[in-house]
Amino acid sequence: MYKKSFTLIELLVVIAIIGILAGVIIVSMTSATNSANDARRKVDLGQIVKSIAILNTLTGTLPSDVYPCTLGGGTTPCTNLQTELQSREIMKIFPSDPVTKEYYEIDVVGGSYYLTAILSDGTKYIFNSKENKYQSSSPIMADWGYRKAIEITNNSGQELSDFQIMFDVTYDTDMQTDFDDVRFLNDSVSLPYWIETKTDEVSGRFWVKIPSIPITGKTIYMYYGNAGATSESNLSNVFISQISGNVLALSMDEGMGTTTIDRSGSGRVITFNNSPTWKSSSFCNKGTCLQFNNSYLSLSSSPFIQSTAISYSFWFNATSTNGYFMGQSVSGGQGSGGVYINSYPYFAWTPTTPNLDRTWSANTANISTDNWHHIIYSVSFTGSSSCKIYVDGVEKTTTLSDSVSNGAPSTKFNVSGSNIGSRVINGTNYYFNGMLDEINIFNRALTSAEALDLYNNHAYNSLNYTGITLTRKKVSVEPTYSFFSEENN
Repeated sequence: MYKKSFTLIELLVVIAIIGILAGVIIVSMTSATNSANDARRKVDLGQIVKSIAILNTLTGTLPSDVYPCTLGGGTTPCTNLQTELQSREIMKIFPSDPVTKEYYEIDVVGGSYYLTAILSDGTKYIFNSKENKYQSSSPIMADWGYRKAIEITNNSGQELSDFQIMFDVTYDTDMQTDFDDVRFLNDSVSLPYWIETKTDEVSGRFWVKIPSIPITGKTIYMYYGNAGATSESNLSNVFISQISGNVLALSMDEGMGTTTIDRSGSGRVITFNNSPTWKSSSFCNKGTCLQFNNSYLSLSSSPFIQSTAISYSFWFNATSTNGYFMGQSVSGGQGSGGVYINSYPYFAWTPTTPNLDRTWSANTANISTDNWHHIIYSVSFTGSSSCKIYVDGVEKTTTLSDSVSNGAPSTKFNVSGSNIGSRVINGTNYYFNGMLDEINIFNRALTSAEALDLYNNHAYNSLNYTGITLTRKKVSVEPTYSFFSEENN
């Protein structure tokens, strides 16, 4: 009697099934082992964090060391930190990675520390003491070889949202020479950025919009080291708005010297006369500003001679409610015009018809002395002309002094010269006394939305993006930042 044997095909099927089952078992065992190792790493970090918290309670700070360093030994050990923890019997034995046996790295910047473990999949698991939380490096940046942490200090005393910060980045040889591979991430989310200016292989100026910066500060990461990446710089994704038609832009943020830069791109030279003085940020609307006391700025060319429309936007703090903010020098009439206060705001000019001086005024505007106010004059010369005056973001009722048939400015009364802080009329200088800041002149009438935007936010003008005023979130004191050392991603 013959016994039935397996055919070759049946044997191959059985072998294949055994192979598949073995593979599944091996993968499952590997996964379980990796999970166990990662759990051990996280426990290790937790023990170190608790020990450092005890030390901070006793001493108030971490000891100086050559950070970044490894806690427990290695080629760059945290000698002083180890000594403090051991001598105080807080931690006598320091844990190490369960696989590589290497000690865990700690870095310290600005009083905050960052403790790192490398998980089984290569992801970095980091305790961030500044934000008191654990975070992981982003898998979406797997093709980027390097990164640097950026610690942001919030100096405003309030939480900031969708806030634009300017970072000056020094070239690193691991970057593309043109900075095209630079990216910024917050909690594994890519952040919008704009490269305002750069010099290949030297430096770049980046604007980054950050969703939230707590009062305690924030840490984000700058990634680089991807030879195939292309730039994702996009101005529109960073700034709140772009206001066109800018013909004069004075931020007055230099804070020293005898000139201030016109960032409109006109190439206009600004000259100090009778010594206007710089005031520090504690006195100003934003950054530094200029104090005028029978002093003024003269402009090498006039932004005030416009044929169809003009808008003035600036911040002022007046010591008296009487004086000319700025305008075109004239003789025999008001010509292309100027703006001033005499208890309330005025715009004065000479229309083509009837070729007699006229004013637009806002006599309901409440202008208090020794306080900062924002003002916008938005004037259209079309037809009989129109003028909207906004004070601190609120449109005021305006009144025309007399009839006008053709509002286009008559230029026959214009003479050489245009000033800020004063205006020359018939050879006499009429001064504004007080402080001025963030002056922008436009060759068109601004809309109500644009006027409100300029009041609620900071104006920013770039010599690399001329003729446009950008708006960004306003804050009393700007955040500061510091870069950590480079680390492998």
